[in-house]
Order: sequence, then C-alpha cells, then structure tokens
Amino acid sequence: GPFAVAMIYLLTTIVISVGVTILDLRKRFADLSIAPIRPGPAPVARGAHALRWYGTFFTVTNLMQNAPILMIAALGLSGPLLVTFTVQRTMVNFARTIAASISNAAGAELSVLAMQGNKAAFASGITLLARLNSTLAALAISGLLVFSKQLITLWTGKPELGSTAVLSLLLIPAAIVAPALALQQAAVLSDKLKLQSQAALINVIVGVGGGAVAGMYFGIVGIAFALAVGESIAIGGFAARHAAREFGISYRTVFLQTTMFFMPALAWSLVTAQLASSLPFGSSSVGDIARMAVWALIAGSPLLWLSISATMRKSIAERIRRKF
Repeated sequence: GPFAVAMIYLLTTIVISVGVTILDLRKRFADLSIAPIRPGPAPVARGAHALRWYGTFFTVTNLMQNAPILMIAALGLSGPLLVTFTVQRTMVNFARTIAASISNAAGAELSVLAMQGNKAAFASGITLLARLNSTLAALAISGLLVFSKQLITLWTGKPELGSTAVLSLLLIPAAIVAPALALQQAAVLSDKLKLQSQAALINVIVGVGGGAVAGMYFGIVGIAFALAVGESIAIGGFAARHAAREFGISYRTVFLQTTMFFMPALAWSLVTAQLASSLPFGSSSVGDIARMAVWALIAGSPLLWLSISATMRKSIAERIRRKF
C-alpha cells in the first residue's frame, strides 16, 4: 500500500544520500573518521544563523515541484489538461536529471577549488561543465520535441495526450539554466546561499504568482510560460550572475562560449532526430525504441565527445587502446 511505497522511498533516500556518500568518502579519504558528536554552542550558533537561508532554499525548491500542479487544479484545469501538463513536465524534469546529477557531483569538487582560491581551475571547470550540461540540454530538447508522442504513448498508452506549445515552453529553461547548474551547486556547497535563496524566491513569485494570473487567461500554456520566465530569470539570470560575481568570474563569458557550442549541437540533434524518426523499423513500441536508440548513438556520441576537454578525450582514448 501507500505506506510500503513511502518506506521504500525513505530507505532508498537514506541508503543513497547517506550510505553511498559515507562509503565514497571512506574510499577516497582512507584516514577520514566519521562519527556522531555533540556540537558546542559556537557551531550551533553558526548553524542557526545559516539555517534561514538553507531552509528557504530547499523549502522553495521543493515547493516549485508541487505548486504548479496544485495551481492548475485550483484554477479548475483538471482532467486531460492536468494529465498532459504533469506527464510532459515529468518527462522534461527526468531529461534534465542527468545534467543536474553531474552538477551536484562536480559542484562539490568545484567548491573545494573555490575555497582554496584556485580561481583559474575553478573557472575552467565551470566552463567545461557548462558546455557539457548544455550539450545534454540540446539532446534532451531535440529528443523530446521529436519523440515526445512516442514517449507519451509508451508511458501512458494515450498518444492523444501532449501539447507542443506546453512542451516547448517547459524546455526553454532547460537551455537557459544548463550553463548555470554547476555554478549554482558550487555556490550552495561554498556557503554562498543567500543570493541562491533569493533567486529561488524570485522563481516562486514570478513562476507561481505569474502562472496563477496567466493561467486564468491562457490556461496551461500561460502557466507553462510563467514557469519558463520565472526559472530563466531567477536561476539562469539572477542566481548565475551573482554566483559568478561572488566567485570572481565572468558568467557572461561562460554563457557566450556555451551558447556558441549549444546552437550547432541543438541543430545537429534536431536534424539527426528527424532522420532517425523516419527509419523503417515499424510502428510498434520496439520500433520506436530502436529509432530513439539509433538517434541517441548517432547524435549523442560525437556531441558528448566534443563537449569534454582535450585532456579527458586523450585519457579516454588511452584507456580504450589499453583495453583492445
């Protein structure tokens, strides 16, 4: 029942977020000793001072996951419209998970460089990750735009669900925010959370507040538009710019360099997706999966190879040569 499902989620979260983290730390830092201690008054005071921003950031972030659905229901836009928005938003969020996970992992390493004062290595890492995340965004955008109907059919069995306008609006922040993901995570882990929390609040005000108004006049399309504008301004603009300033780097330079790579990557992904969608593999689910697999291989392999650094390419090529 629901209780069993909730327990599975809880245990999975504990194992992944605590257990795997501890094992990884022990493997990397053999002399590290991890044990619970009772903090003194000074750490408690510092923690209480920082708690308001940490609490604001994580509360608002979780709120943004659920508020749009509740807002749609409150506006009376339930039924197929609600299902369409929920399914497409879930698809987009899932497609963005890979870039977010990479940024979470890399953000920990980058925050160490920032605290050590190694600005050159930090800026280089941010630029590399911005390019990689934008490549993943280009693949996600093109794949969902071309194969969304097949994915919805595979998932729900109802090909009539889906809206190109809503999907396009939900995908806009994926492109704009991608270069800022690692920078935002580095800011969070470097205790530079005040501006990130303020950005999250801006996202709620513009996205949810604007969505409530736009939804009354334009329905789900209006809500999707407000959410896209809110996230693009708050996370892709305000948070990224101020985080870069705190770290002493130019986000404009990072964004422009990333955009120069993103645009041709998106064009290549769209062209190859269109070509792959017309492959004669039949109209079954197996055929759809085969077409998407061929596209992912043809489009993703060269883009991901080009998005990483020359040093990483050389290292990978060397490992492949040793294997074969």
